[in-house]
Amino acid sequence: MNKIVIKFFISTISIAFFWGLESGFTQRNGYELIKSIIFASSFFIVLTKKYKQYILWISTFLLISMIILYLLWQIQLSDLLGSIGFGMFFIFILSYLPDLVRIGFVKDK
Repeated sequence: MNKIVIKFFISTISIAFFWGLESGFTQRNGYELIKSIIFASSFFIVLTKKYKQYILWISTFLLISMIILYLLWQIQLSDLLGSIGFGMFFIFILSYLPDLVRIGFVKDK
C-alpha cells in the first residue's frame, strides 16, 4: 500500500512539473497537457527501470516520424512529435546520470 501511495505522489508531482515546464501553468491548447502526461509517464517508466528500453525505441520512432512528416509538409504534427520524441529521449539520457555518478565517470562535489 505504501509503494502505491509513493508512486501516485511521484506521478502527480511529475505531471505538474512537466506541465509547468511546458506551458507555464497556462492552458493555451490541449497539447501541453497531453505532452506533460506523456513526459510524466515516461519518467515513471524510467524510474521503474523494467521497461526503460521501450522509452528509447518510442522516442526514436517519434523522431523518425518527425523527419518523415516534415518532408511531407506536415509541420505542426512534425513539431509535436519531435518535441515529444526529444523530451522522452532527454528523460532517457538523464536516467543514466545516477549510474554514471556512482561508477565515477561524473564526479560530484
